Amino acid sequence: MLSDLGAGISNALQGFFGSKEGEKELNDAIKKITTSLLGSNVNTRVVLNVRKRILERFKPQDIPTKSAKEKALQKIVFEELCAIMDSGKEPFKPKKKEVSTVLFVGLQGSGKTTTCCKYAKYYKQRGFKVGIVCADTFRAGAYEQVKQNVQGMNIELYIPSDSVNPAHVARAGTDKLKASGCNLVLVDTSGRHTQEGELFDEMEEIVAAIDPTASIFVVDASIGQTAEIHARSFMSRVKLGSVIITKTDGTKNIGGALCSVAETKTPVAFIGTGEGMNHIESFNPKGFVGRLMGLGDISSFAEKIEGLNISQEKQEELIGKIKAGEFSIGDFYDQYKRILELGPIGQLLSLIPGLNSSMFNEKEFKKMGTIFTAMTKKELKTNGEVFIRSLSRLVRVAKGSGVTPTQVRDAINTYRMMAQMFQKISSNPMFAGLLGGQNGANDKNITPDAARSQINQLKKMMPPGFSSMFDQFDKFF
Repeated sequence: MLSDLGAGISNALQGFFGSKEGEKELNDAIKKITTSLLGSNVNTRVVLNVRKRILERFKPQDIPTKSAKEKALQKIVFEELCAIMDSGKEPFKPKKKEVSTVLFVGLQGSGKTTTCCKYAKYYKQRGFKVGIVCADTFRAGAYEQVKQNVQGMNIELYIPSDSVNPAHVARAGTDKLKASGCNLVLVDTSGRHTQEGELFDEMEEIVAAIDPTASIFVVDASIGQTAEIHARSFMSRVKLGSVIITKTDGTKNIGGALCSVAETKTPVAFIGTGEGMNHIESFNPKGFVGRLMGLGDISSFAEKIEGLNISQEKQEELIGKIKAGEFSIGDFYDQYKRILELGPIGQLLSLIPGLNSSMFNEKEFKKMGTIFTAMTKKELKTNGEVFIRSLSRLVRVAKGSGVTPTQVRDAINTYRMMAQMFQKISSNPMFAGLLGGQNGANDKNITPDAARSQINQLKKMMPPGFSSMFDQFDKFF
């Protein structure tokens, strides 16, 4: 699992930082890091090279202070891990002002069709008019799977009525979807095995028929370092613009898959992080390694927020309610549901410096949604005072949601605490940007000292337990 790899690397560094930091302790820390990489199925040759590079670069005798040594080692480990996961090339990215055709290829069972639909939703949320051509004429149920996955997304589909020739289907579908105004056309194809020459010939026929802007190779993370062999097999028959690695949430071999794909010099564009249609993240080595080392990945966090596609009008309306003290339980519940759209909370927390999944009880968080669902529309429009005045309301909601009255009270207290915190933040013009305002904390001209001052003030407004998150930001200024 990704969390195991991250824990192994973080624990190795923290163990060194808490020791005498001698040669023995350094070797122990590096051994733990390399063991974690090997446990993630990273190639032995790559791991030994990482070890060699760290020892060559880290010269503790030349660094005067303990804190400087720690920062130096952390920086070196960070850079070396980035190096083995970075292809050195940028993945294909469609542009709104251009019409792009993207061909999805991959092994059987890699999650290609699901990934195609996730990719479609990702770009639909970012303003593209997306269409999908179902050119998998071999697998029974492929068409129905696509239909079900994109239901309600306003994504156009081309499903053949009679033709079983995938090249003909791909050509007819792309022509039709482009004519209907789609500026991003995705072509889903049958899964292939690297030993099946006829299927690779078929893939080449599809490429010749549609002349794709880019081809994306979809690979299951569980195959680990074997991903390189399969990627090269596909590269020998079709030009790959990027790779998407799927099912990273359910295997310990993610490190091996990422590093082996990087060896092919083909960039990883996305990783699949779960079964939901929102469970896809754009990949960048620095952000990914930062997450592994507990340093967070703010760019990915910002990207997830962008994917919610909240209009400026709705943002301003919400800020107005917060400032006026009219932020209701229902408003809080709406934001709660938006957070759930971002994916598993544990994964979301790992993107924020200083936070991780162990700090959060996801089961209890989801239970809070059940509690809100059991409330009436009238109750959701209140600030929770009605529950303080009426025990019978607490009991009714508790019964309706299968929890205790105490748990209902805790959910209401959480809402009230967050409402108070938001109101404090909104009253300070420096932090307006944090709530989606047009000015304030997101001023690009802010100085490091001013940013540090703002974070220290915001830290004082936070509920107990959240301050560690802001301690981590100091390293960025």
